[in-house]
Amino acid sequence: MLTGLIGHWEALSKWRDINWFAKQFGHRTIPVEIGRHQGKKWTENTLTINDFMNDYLWPDAEAHMAMGSGGVARMPPDEKVGYIAQHTLFDQLPSLRKDFTTPPLCNMGPQGMIRVNAWLGTSGTVTPLHYDSYDNLLSQVIGYKYVRLYRESEREKLYINEMPEGDVTTSQNNISPVDIENPDLSLHPLFKDAVYTETVLGPGDILFIPQGVWHYVRSLSPSMSVNFWF
Repeated sequence: MLTGLIGHWEALSKWRDINWFAKQFGHRTIPVEIGRHQGKKWTENTLTINDFMNDYLWPDAEAHMAMGSGGVARMPPDEKVGYIAQHTLFDQLPSLRKDFTTPPLCNMGPQGMIRVNAWLGTSGTVTPLHYDSYDNLLSQVIGYKYVRLYRESEREKLYINEMPEGDVTTSQNNISPVDIENPDLSLHPLFKDAVYTETVLGPGDILFIPQGVWHYVRSLSPSMSVNFWF
């Protein structure tokens, strides 16, 4: 994990204000994934930012604020889990680009900076275990995320070639079907021996995820991240 690289980002303070987001961009439409990915049915819908904030983000944020620092809010039900995931939000809303800068490390790859994605959603959002084809800097702006990583050497224990038909998959064959935090060891017995590293990202943290490293991400609170592929 890298620290101190994005402490100067205006986004760290400005984007925490849901009302500001709604006032500035509430009329704009965005793709939203509804429901958890891992082991659950999910759908994608197009909503205005206002509707996404009012129906998903605000209720979840209020639940977490009501708990204060003394407890952990219950995760929202599937139908109230909403995620703007891997979206080129900063191409759609270019004025947001002035609130952050690209870390210099992103210019060190052979192709330079390739793409910047936004990830904004409620607690309980899940990105299944997968790998990226590029080096990745995952930068946490709002809230907290749990991240688990597996080396390529653990591939056999991740059952990569057993993704069910019709489930989330890609032509790269880069997604594991294992429910990482609640595995069915009768289906995936080798998984219990898979070695991993885990961490929790908070505001201002950056995690470098090299190309080909398997990673799983779950939001512990309402959360916004920016990731850079390079």
